[in-house]
Amino acid sequence: MNKEEKKIDWSPLWYCFAVSCFFLINDYFIKYGFSWSFDSISNILRNINNIIFYALIPGLFTLLIRYLYINTKNFRRVYQEFVVPFFMAVFTLILGTYGFLRLPAPKFSFGDAVFGAANLLTLNSSIFKLSLAETQLSDINLHLYNARVIGGFFLAYAFFLALILAMGRENKDRISFWFYRLLAKIWNKEFVVVIGDGRKASNLAYDLYVQKIKVVLLDQCDSEEIKKDLEDKKVYYLTGNATARNGLKNTYFQEASKVYIFNESEEENFRTTQEMIEMTEEICYKYSSNSKYWYAGIQDINKRNLLMSLKDNLPNHVLECFDLNQNIARSLVFRNDEKAIGDTNITKYQVIMLGFNDISEAIIMQYLKLGHFRIGKSMQIKVYYQKVDAERVEQFKSRYAILFPGFITDQTDTLLKEAISYTFFNANDKENQLIDFESLPEIESTFIDPNFSLYNLLMDDSKSAYLYACLKSGLQSATMLSLILPCLNTRNKTKYLKVFCHYNYLDPKEETMIETRLNKLTNYSIQVKCFGSDLLHCTCNEIENKGRDLLSKYYAFLYSELYNDKYSAKYSDQINAANEAKEKKDLVTYIRLTKEVKNDIYTDVMNEFSSWAIEKLESRWLLENESDREANRNAADHSEIKLALYKKNIPKEKEGLKIFWKEEEIMELAEIEHRRWNAEKLLLGWLPNKEKVKTQRLHNFLRDFENIDEVEKDKDYTQIKGLPYFLNRIKN
Repeated sequence: MNKEEKKIDWSPLWYCFAVSCFFLINDYFIKYGFSWSFDSISNILRNINNIIFYALIPGLFTLLIRYLYINTKNFRRVYQEFVVPFFMAVFTLILGTYGFLRLPAPKFSFGDAVFGAANLLTLNSSIFKLSLAETQLSDINLHLYNARVIGGFFLAYAFFLALILAMGRENKDRISFWFYRLLAKIWNKEFVVVIGDGRKASNLAYDLYVQKIKVVLLDQCDSEEIKKDLEDKKVYYLTGNATARNGLKNTYFQEASKVYIFNESEEENFRTTQEMIEMTEEICYKYSSNSKYWYAGIQDINKRNLLMSLKDNLPNHVLECFDLNQNIARSLVFRNDEKAIGDTNITKYQVIMLGFNDISEAIIMQYLKLGHFRIGKSMQIKVYYQKVDAERVEQFKSRYAILFPGFITDQTDTLLKEAISYTFFNANDKENQLIDFESLPEIESTFIDPNFSLYNLLMDDSKSAYLYACLKSGLQSATMLSLILPCLNTRNKTKYLKVFCHYNYLDPKEETMIETRLNKLTNYSIQVKCFGSDLLHCTCNEIENKGRDLLSKYYAFLYSELYNDKYSAKYSDQINAANEAKEKKDLVTYIRLTKEVKNDIYTDVMNEFSSWAIEKLESRWLLENESDREANRNAADHSEIKLALYKKNIPKEKEGLKIFWKEEEIMELAEIEHRRWNAEKLLLGWLPNKEKVKTQRLHNFLRDFENIDEVEKDKDYTQIKGLPYFLNRIKN
């Protein structure tokens, strides 16, 4: 984990102030009792020596220690368990010795005074004898009196410190959390719960801690390593089974403002969230109606939709699903590639993947969803997999059989055959596969062999290439690239080449060092970038996707407004006329009237665009199911490609938005968008059909753009026309 920034902690000055007040008040009552006068208060305040001796010196000394050692690991624990009791003991000894030496009678030697002061630490001779005569009480000087007080505090502090150490970290955190909940209800403070079983969950808890948010971490694996990492952090650390009620109950997740379910296993996340829904439904009436946000790590879209349907009885609870690998892929694929995409001399985009695991598959799927360009540009994916991943490769080929040549035969349904050919191979070279797998050589010398097939893929100057190293560990990925990169200096002929190394280590300095070393191997002629750090991606901002999903939310809101009852009522006469034409099978009139109505509605919607508040976008987004959210995300992610194809930049002035696209550009981009939508549906298992049957994943528009009706085409036109308006508002 990152070390905290070195900064001065001013809390010891508050300690100085508190101690000063205590001793001043204490001194006053000793000398004057409960009588109040201006002279008595003045006399106490003039005694500045007491303030300096009792408060400022130890306070400033504490401030110095905290400043010098704040970056020391486990500083808080050392400070509380050693520094504070040490100061109290030393102070008691110094004040007690000085106080005993100043007693008028009996006279103490220095040695006896030291032993007498030491007795004060054990409460021996520290008990306030209220039965003493007034003269005897006055003989006890202020220094000895205060040494008694500090000695008593030392013993009490030592007792509670020993008790806390005996309880252990978890029991201490349980008690602290219980008290915090009581105060949170009074002061209306919030806390966040993180449920997980590994390093990623602890990194998320650390990110929240850095933002000064109170965090409860329920760790299912009871990891000693995680305990050490969070030992000096104000994170309430609990252990237990997240799929069992007792474990969840201890987190009081129903009272938390946010809950992150972040186990390594997707099934565990599903079961945990399901258990939370059941528990909340039983006792929901006990809690306030404020919205609660739950974020569950679920990758499979079907499981997401099922989970969303389970929480229908919790209207005040917002459930959003996320996939960390997908978030990483979205931040990489076709990002900042304007030159390569807009270059008319580039005809093929070559993706090379070394290794095949979760992150590799997420990146490949993102390329398959977004890799749709103008006619004449195509994409090809080459995957080199290790033998241990052979079974995973076969599962991928079985799941996405439509991507491979052997799928289409004479017995294949004609509609499906046409949809696959149009979507994935319309612009591709029919002689090459869209995606191809090859076993990764086990002998290292193969990687520096000029005849290695990887180098042959980079011999074409009409290509833009992306090389990913995603092996089992970041060290393996970096090692393999260290063999390949020097050869690329002489073998690479592509116009654009980017290299990515999946290096998910926790130390940013180590990642920077590896990245610098890899770039040196290419003499900085090839851009090499490390990615996938848990510290970077296991954060609340990355998981919540607020910035990355903003354009997606605009798309969702646009479609909801275009097909809103408000506008349908306004143009009811035209809509009825179009429906009558459809019943009479006058398709020409139906298409014309429908298009006119949609254009009028679109004009009204965009006229109100300036009044769209973020709250409206959020409320609409929450009504979308996971399938629709994912569809809007894919459309938003493809927006950079659309702009780059025509080398467009979003103008700051709104006047330039009306003439942003030419008519022929809108037509071509709408066709590309439809092809991208086809790919998204086919990869999800949808099949073309003459009629749409949503429950069976059959769709009547899974065909080429020319053969869908004008009403459906208008959706794509609308999206293209609205894109510059949305990006202008997001960027400005």
